[in-house]
Amino acid sequence: ENPFSYNSEDQSSPFSAADSKAAAQAWADRCLASNSFGTAINYSSSWYSGLSNVELLTRAIYCEGGTAYKGEENAVARVILNRIHSSSFPDGAAAVVKQSGQFASITGGSGSTEYARKPATTTERWSHSTYLACLLLTTTSKSEWTSLVSTNITGQLYFYAYTKAKSEYASGSCPFTGTTSSTLKYGGNLIKDVHVVGYGNVTSFRTLFDSFSPVDYSRNIYYNYK
Repeated sequence: ENPFSYNSEDQSSPFSAADSKAAAQAWADRCLASNSFGTAINYSSSWYSGLSNVELLTRAIYCEGGTAYKGEENAVARVILNRIHSSSFPDGAAAVVKQSGQFASITGGSGSTEYARKPATTTERWSHSTYLACLLLTTTSKSEWTSLVSTNITGQLYFYAYTKAKSEYASGSCPFTGTTSSTLKYGGNLIKDVHVVGYGNVTSFRTLFDSFSPVDYSRNIYYNYK
């Protein structure tokens, strides 16, 4: 889909990671130069239906990443990539974020989608989300992503808002439980590979919620089911 990913000099030569990066950045630059890219959209249940795939993905990463810190946006984009490679989720990045009940920033209600519908398009957060969206539509090679996008997220397929979980923990209704790496659960089901950006690998939710004051880039809890 990337209009800059055609290698006219040698069609038989596959792109390298550097080629993919350059093509994604060129596409992102063109998107960001358009006055219509990222314009505010009023809420309806189908508010995103007219968006291109690249703008849809940009808005999802921008909202789910939740901060101006690139590490969290990188992690969200990596989850989308992991889902593309998983048989448990739809094929293709756009289909992944449009799947019902998965990305509230896109398929949720008016409040959940507000930041995705009305992004601050002059911010670095928006620019970086655009680049990541372009990269997702340029290459789905995990090896290329590992070399191009810095993140501690590896194969995680799920994430949950940290602030929401901490609030639920304070009220005694948190779906995350467990005080050792072998007893971590979400909704009563054992989970693994639990990670919070800025905190690290989680081995105790009690410690995470009681002792960790999230820095501005700690947006989500990332995990897999065992």
